[in-house]
Amino acid sequence: LTGRLGEEAHRAAEALNAEAAALGLAPATGEDDRKAVDQARSDVAARQAELAAQDQELNLLQDEYAQAEDTAQLESLLARTEALETQVLASGLTARGGTAATVSVLRSDLLVQLGRLDEAAGVLAGAKDRLRRDRGLADAERRSLLVTVISRAAMAEGRRGDFGRMSALCAEGIAEVEHDRGKVNGPYLQD
Repeated sequence: LTGRLGEEAHRAAEALNAEAAALGLAPATGEDDRKAVDQARSDVAARQAELAAQDQELNLLQDEYAQAEDTAQLESLLARTEALETQVLASGLTARGGTAATVSVLRSDLLVQLGRLDEAAGVLAGAKDRLRRDRGLADAERRSLLVTVISRAAMAEGRRGDFGRMSALCAEGIAEVEHDRGKVNGPYLQD
């Protein structure tokens, strides 16, 4: 939508400049301004393509994880997931906090499958901290992602045998869910 609006604005500006030229008036923008606008458009298009590629890679990784059967496949997926997580985090969290959290959850799931529980707990702790700091997400979306991250962290702590930490994480997750209790229906609450 943003790209389409930019194109329409560009066409309208060109039409105005053509009319001004027909009347003998100087165009509203010079060649340098036009180049700057074109470069800005190109930069936005490249950024959008990068974000779309990251989202596609995440979807592919999740699909492959669902079908992974052996340690070698899991290790390969883990390496690719770590690379994607690095890319997403390097691109900045503005409007990418949800993607970053989802990639971190996938990474932690892979680590748990591989028996690397301490690493999984660290990944989830980092994801939780990033979500708490990220102001680019709507509150309800942030809480939903936090509940996912916290629930995975609680499961990892249970596997590690740290039931005190697991209980504390469950309490933390319940507190997040309670913010939206009045906004959800009965079947959702039962789930």
